[in-house]
Amino acid sequence: MTTIEARYGMPGRIWITDGGMDSAENLAWLRATGRRYIIGAPKSDLKKFGVELATATGWRTVHEGVEVKLARHPETEETVILCLLADRRSKEGAMHDRSAARSRRRSNAWPHAARLKRRLIRCW
Repeated sequence: MTTIEARYGMPGRIWITDGGMDSAENLAWLRATGRRYIIGAPKSDLKKFGVELATATGWRTVHEGVEVKLARHPETEETVILCLLADRRSKEGAMHDRSAARSRRRSNAWPHAARLKRRLIRCW
């Protein structure tokens, strides 16, 4: 343990960063120095945890609207904290509903546009 770690109590510290810090070099440094860390991951990484996310068991409520579950990363075997946010679920549902409504409006507009275009062509 270095003098800085002894002075500032670093051995018990957990490093928490956003997904921008998850480069291979940064992760190698954290692992090599024995650091404990939590790094936010991109939403695209959730595909790797489909089974764990779908399984209803193992979830714990840590705060109102926040549930967590521990899992193993399929590639690195590290412990991963999966989080479900009730607000996020409702927000994504609303985003999906808006997108679907927009798609319906667009698809309904196309036949009218095609008929109008045919009328204009006939007039010339």
